[in-house]
Amino acid sequence: MAITVKTSISKPSKTTINVTANDSEKLIAALDKLKGWAKYTPNVTATPKYGKDKKVSDCTLGAKPSTKVPKWADYSKNTKDRQAEWDKMYPKLEKYLENHHDKLTKAIEKAAKELEKEDFDKSGFDKWWKAKKTELEDVSKDYASKTSDGSSEGVTLDVIDPDPVETKTDIKSPTTSQYAVSGKSIEGVYNALAKRKFWGRYRSNGSAKMEFGYDGCLKKITVTAKPVITMPKWAEYSKMTPEQKAEWDKMWGLLNTHENNHHTIFTDGIKDLLDGIEPLKQKEADAYWKDQNKTIQDSQDGYDTSSGHGVNEGVALDASVDP
Repeated sequence: MAITVKTSISKPSKTTINVTANDSEKLIAALDKLKGWAKYTPNVTATPKYGKDKKVSDCTLGAKPSTKVPKWADYSKNTKDRQAEWDKMYPKLEKYLENHHDKLTKAIEKAAKELEKEDFDKSGFDKWWKAKKTELEDVSKDYASKTSDGSSEGVTLDVIDPDPVETKTDIKSPTTSQYAVSGKSIEGVYNALAKRKFWGRYRSNGSAKMEFGYDGCLKKITVTAKPVITMPKWAEYSKMTPEQKAEWDKMWGLLNTHENNHHTIFTDGIKDLLDGIEPLKQKEADAYWKDQNKTIQDSQDGYDTSSGHGVNEGVALDASVDP
């Protein structure tokens, strides 16, 4: 006596699992902890009916599959490139689960045709169903194993590096500050200058504002500077002879050039700093800023040593022009 067999396969139910991660590497690690980024559970069933002869007359083979899929809780806070990588992977994950369902559906339909030809009492059916249920459940297990949980079908993520650091500068042209120096002759004003630690001085007054992304990496750096050059002002200048004034003006111009060269060293150093900057974590970014500024200062010190603080560039006063 043939068995009348029906199939009843429900649309898979879906449960989402929140995954928290602020960058690609942490996201992959969090997904790996799930032991399968997506899961398909067949939940197969068999509902037999028995006739007066105590043999199976009708049977419904069914399934109420369930799926578990990840939801990246930090998606909206991450970079566009990382979002794009997730968006590329996710349809393949959904297709992977669809394949699970298709394979199970075909396997159940095949089992139904086999059952139609059988002649089972309860004991025979129970034995058949025990083996067949395992066989149907193994369809999903085998597919997951064969595809390495879908990775061979594109259920993977590449590690996406942080976005390049956005750089901005607001470096003003140096302003000049003057200090008074007194002397009734070139020799006198030279002696007054010689008592000072410097004749001219450059200060960059530079600072950096750093902005960090959701992943903790440097996102933007803005370097600002309001440099000041400090220069001498000869109090008795207006009372001097044309020759004395010319000697002072010559020294002053060369000293001013020397101090502006310090500004060029600073701006070149900041350019190198920004050209080499990477999306570092805050501690490393702070250390980078400190180290690069030391490099700039070393260049400033080296320039002063080689130029003799401008003396080797002609920054001097010749008292022979005094009357």
